[in-house]
Amino acid sequence: MDPRGKPKCHSLRPVTFFLITLVLVFFGAGFLSPRSPMLGSRRAEAGKAGREPDSLQVVKLSRMLYPQPKVLIPSRKDVLVLTPWLAPIIWEGTFNIDILNEQFRLQNATIGLTVFAIKKYVVFLKLFLETAEKHFMVGHRVNYYVFTDRLAEVPHVPLREGRQMVVLEVPASARWQDVSMRRMEMISSFCEQRFLREVDFLVCADVDMRFRDHVGVEILSPLFGSFLRKLRYVAVPKNHRAIRNR
Repeated sequence: MDPRGKPKCHSLRPVTFFLITLVLVFFGAGFLSPRSPMLGSRRAEAGKAGREPDSLQVVKLSRMLYPQPKVLIPSRKDVLVLTPWLAPIIWEGTFNIDILNEQFRLQNATIGLTVFAIKKYVVFLKLFLETAEKHFMVGHRVNYYVFTDRLAEVPHVPLREGRQMVVLEVPASARWQDVSMRRMEMISSFCEQRFLREVDFLVCADVDMRFRDHVGVEILSPLFGSFLRKLRYVAVPKNHRAIRNR
């Protein structure tokens, strides 16, 4: 005790700290010991988990290497690749079709192709469908929508897997000009009824034409437009409720 009568407790603090340290070392050594049943069970579980992947097949995916696009260096110098309002112009050689095909396959996209075979124009339908099967969106899901007033004269054309033809009966008009002017109106109506639920993109084409070369997903985007001779592409994003002829 000090002269004031208070006990001296501070001398016990190092002893207490030393005893606590010994206890912790003792239990820690027992827990980490190789003879410890808890550590042994954990090692066994880890070894089992480490051996399980050995029975699985290791898949090695090839990495796709391609030159990255550069804004200031156009991919082609013989044609315009950009409009004055900075919209891209798609030409052969300005895109990598393998990357685009894989992108749209992962999206599981379905492309619709509409064609009007009214009156005598039904005679062009067979060649149109045959050439479309060879060149149009090969490797992707396609719905052909045939508008016609002559159901009995629609030809049977073998289609690839994942592609189907839907025949839609529409009334004929007295003049071909009326048929041409009402096409977008009828397409807009069927967009409301079924197209928006069945396809992700819609392409419109004339029946008296044929595909001579590849036409693929490079033409597709949420909103696009193109005029190539008589072939017309019109985009129908899912959030649009109608098509307007502009």
